[in-house]
Amino acid sequence: MKKGIFEHKISVAKIDAHREQLARRIRGARRRLGLISVLIIGFMLGMMPVLAAQSSDEFLVVGVIVGAVGVFLFGFYFLDRRRRQRDIARRRVEPLRQILGSLRDELLPTRKLELRYDLRDPDDREKMTWTETSDFGHAKIRYYDAWLRIQGVLADGTRFRIRMANELKTKKGRVLHEKRWLNLKVGPPESRYSIDQAAEHFHLLVSAFDNEAALHASPVVLQIAIDQLRGAIVIKARREDMDFPPEAVLGLLRGTVNFVIEHGNEPAEGEERMGFF
Repeated sequence: MKKGIFEHKISVAKIDAHREQLARRIRGARRRLGLISVLIIGFMLGMMPVLAAQSSDEFLVVGVIVGAVGVFLFGFYFLDRRRRQRDIARRRVEPLRQILGSLRDELLPTRKLELRYDLRDPDDREKMTWTETSDFGHAKIRYYDAWLRIQGVLADGTRFRIRMANELKTKKGRVLHEKRWLNLKVGPPESRYSIDQAAEHFHLLVSAFDNEAALHASPVVLQIAIDQLRGAIVIKARREDMDFPPEAVLGLLRGTVNFVIEHGNEPAEGEERMGFF
């Protein structure tokens, strides 16, 4: 497993322990940033008088100044990178902790929850999907950062999968724009609910989520479809430059499950379907 990517299969009973582990990861990132900041600043302050004491002419003084500026720039770059990594951990781990805490009592106890999350930089080289050079020699790069996947089974047997991703476009190292993607897939148990029956009331599901309040922010682009071949409802949502809050993710999941319970309550008649995932 590559550094910065984490995969887990955890039982419902161990979700609280895993949430505490995630919290320690955030605290650890903060402590490392603070310690490194102190060390770099201390090194810079300690070296400058030492070098100055050894300077006997103006050429050496200039050298000391140049060296001090170089050390400062290197330290600033290093700290900025560490700060970015801390912010990424905070922005991703904390929502994940909230989602896990909310789902804990709704999961099937006998099935493990599958997690995969990526705490690497969104513009990591391995996430690059497209690049070109402008007429002026400026690089334009697009990245696709699929940073979260949660997959599990609810207490009534409903299978679900949550995916979240960021799409970035950069120019000369600066982010031009970002898109946030949320992909939700819900598959009710065929022995209890009929996806075909639910499909007859599909317009009700669309209208239920066809408002900005459903995702607690605007603007949001929603695509909702019923995959009758696999017996699942698929929802894709997109936002510009803003993260999806945990309550929006859980609201979509619970709203979809409630829709199936209300409108798909006629058991399927043994129709064979393809794999859910």
